[in-house]
Amino acid sequence: EAGAAAAEVAVPGVAGAVVEVAVADAQTKLPFAKGSVVAALSVFAPRNPVELHRVVAPGGAVIVVSPGVAHLAELRAMRSEGVAVLEVAEGKQERIAALMTAAGFTLGSEVEL
Repeated sequence: EAGAAAAEVAVPGVAGAVVEVAVADAQTKLPFAKGSVVAALSVFAPRNPVELHRVVAPGGAVIVVSPGVAHLAELRAMRSEGVAVLEVAEGKQERIAALMTAAGFTLGSEVEL
């Protein structure tokens, strides 16, 4: 599974800290106690903001990485050549931010890459 492999790569990158990493399906009930997660990361994946809010500790963080409208634009431009790539809906980031805010999170920062 890609999530488990990514977690194994990430752990050595956290220098000088004791880190426990777990991979779980964030669309369902997460297998963590209320307020037990210091940081959660969702990369290009569906998530349940209410469930994330339940497990993330006060003062903790959720980092959401999602594609912008320019993501893979070069490939989408090649449709006439038979390349099939999913579209990214306009306003996706705003909808994600609204759902996270509705669940109780506060937007700390937003970075477009």
